[in-house]
Amino acid sequence: MRRPEKSSFRRSSVGERSKRFGAMRCVVSNIGGGRSGAKTLRLQLFDGGGAPFREVVAKLATLDRVQDEDRRYEAHIILLNASVTPRKMAMLEFGAGPIAGLFYQLAQGHDDSLFATLAKEDARGAAAVAETAAAFNDWSFGKPESRRTVKEVRQCWVGDDKADELQATYGLDWAANFEARELQTRWCCVHGDLHGENILVNAGGKIMIIDYGDVEHSAASYDAISLELSAVLQQNETICAAWPTAEQCRQWHDLDIYLAGCPVPEFVRACREWALRVAAGRREIAACAYTYLLRQLKYPDTDKGRILALLEGVRALMQST
Repeated sequence: MRRPEKSSFRRSSVGERSKRFGAMRCVVSNIGGGRSGAKTLRLQLFDGGGAPFREVVAKLATLDRVQDEDRRYEAHIILLNASVTPRKMAMLEFGAGPIAGLFYQLAQGHDDSLFATLAKEDARGAAAVAETAAAFNDWSFGKPESRRTVKEVRQCWVGDDKADELQATYGLDWAANFEARELQTRWCCVHGDLHGENILVNAGGKIMIIDYGDVEHSAASYDAISLELSAVLQQNETICAAWPTAEQCRQWHDLDIYLAGCPVPEFVRACREWALRVAAGRREIAACAYTYLLRQLKYPDTDKGRILALLEGVRALMQST
């Protein structure tokens, strides 16, 4: 996986930007991200007396990707409640070769990611899901339904050539018929990369949503389903190591069977309830889950056996509706 971070960028460009914010000292730490290749850092800024006075999230990526995220922020993120989205402070386009950066101000105290919160307490993680769902109401509330195919949902996130390649590689001979299915959707703006590291949580349970490089229009339940499945696929070693079994994955459509032995059942139920509330129907949820799982097959470090078993559960959901 290509990593855009360069040591010279961290030494000079991040430090230079920190000085422009009035900092005498800057402590840099990683925020775990997805699989896009971008780098997300937390910067804690200290004044001349050694007191922390500001926290910043820096998104580092290629110049074209940073400019694209900046456009998405200006078009869509400013429509969300400012209490759950960090305020954009600056975009640094020059001085780091091909790498650029976006800098966002965080409210202090959002020290844990949602994944870290889940590892401590399932109920707090579920509450954070409810907060996130409420935050995205400004995108989904009141949006009309429209008739689309599963393929149209998939095309938002996986191109046709890549989809054909993945379907052939993993023997998904049923995918063509599956993608031809028509369904009602609620089409609206979605985050597009909503996993547990892109939601920060403070001690009081208030959330902050970061990373806007994939914000796009798609089916309304895509974010909820992505968040649910991210705990299974992106954090399976620390949160969901032994669960779900392959057989449980094939029962993804039957929540009671699927959740047997789950370490974070409240979180999963909160995600599924969010999906059901915003979706135009269960077929939309199946289309979103299929799309997310196909997207995850692209990456070399995902659990392919788990993904393929989950896809069987998604097919069963579509067949039952």
